[in-house]
Amino acid sequence: MDITNVVSIVGIIQVVFLLVLIVPNSNKIPNRYATYLLLVLLIDLTWYLSFRLGALDNQPIFWGLGVVILFLYGPILYYYVKYTLQPDISKSKSRLNLHLIPALVILICSSPVFLADNINPILNEFKKDLPVIFSVYSVKEIIFNFLIWYGHVLIYIFLSLQRIRKFEKNNQGVSKHIKWLKTLTTGYIIFAFIGAGVFLLKPFFQWEITSYEILNVLLVFHIFVISYIGYTKQDTLSNPIQYIKYKSSTLKKEKQEEYLKKLLSYFEHEKPYLDQDLTISQVSSNLNILNAHLSQVINNSLGQGFNEFVNSYRVDLAKELIIDPEKEIYTIEAIANEAGFRSKSSFNSAFKKKLGMTPSQFKAGNKS
Repeated sequence: MDITNVVSIVGIIQVVFLLVLIVPNSNKIPNRYATYLLLVLLIDLTWYLSFRLGALDNQPIFWGLGVVILFLYGPILYYYVKYTLQPDISKSKSRLNLHLIPALVILICSSPVFLADNINPILNEFKKDLPVIFSVYSVKEIIFNFLIWYGHVLIYIFLSLQRIRKFEKNNQGVSKHIKWLKTLTTGYIIFAFIGAGVFLLKPFFQWEITSYEILNVLLVFHIFVISYIGYTKQDTLSNPIQYIKYKSSTLKKEKQEEYLKKLLSYFEHEKPYLDQDLTISQVSSNLNILNAHLSQVINNSLGQGFNEFVNSYRVDLAKELIIDPEKEIYTIEAIANEAGFRSKSSFNSAFKKKLGMTPSQFKAGNKS
């Protein structure tokens, strides 16, 4: 079998291995984007292998997929970095769907019918007026493969690195703990520059290997590095921000379990969440637990931030109040206040985040 095909198969196996590690924890936002990124890798490698084996020869509908998938790397990588370093950002602030518009446009433009009837005639006319230097390149390659894709992916990579640098600046001493994240991001820069270099120089050298083959090997090697990290340090891969934040923590697992039981019992019986001004400092003081340790317990054991943890109790109480016949005359704002929320807007946001619907929708669906 062709060595390039073997490399692709190895890469596919490695991606599946990583998905096995991450998918069980995909309820966490960073891991969700890590899953998306791995799926893009899987589709990319599978498409390239299928292409080389001739499986797509009679399937023109899939011909443009290899180009489209390239426009997904940048946005998903950026959002993975963003939520890994700041997992408590509200999902409502996510605009990933807008960042996927270029991929959608390319999908339409690369479809067999659209490409044949619209794009090719335009490019052929455009090529007539190009300077002589461009005669060694395909105009389609210059526009789509070089200018658009390389520019697109590099913008997102630099935005990702900018977020990492900002995080390091604000969190002194964590640089070595997010080295894997920088490796992941800078790896894509190497791909882009090598791919661009091979593309630009190929017309002047008699190379038998293509830029796609080189990038395929580099991509699989990159996946191997991530796989190694995932195998040796699974916490880094499946729970990245907690690994970074609590790398130097002295809190033992047994103590975490003890603190968790203490915390849950306190919230169940004392109902501190009814206090609209409740802070983690107040809770840690009442439980005689260090602030940092309490935060670590909530993050590691429950996969939540303190505010999300508190609001989950408030939302549960609000649900009971909404369906209570004796509280039927209560307004949504009155229920929010009684459940411990400071404002109606924060109540609506927390309620929708947990249940996928607004309090009003929940109330309407539970009318007797």
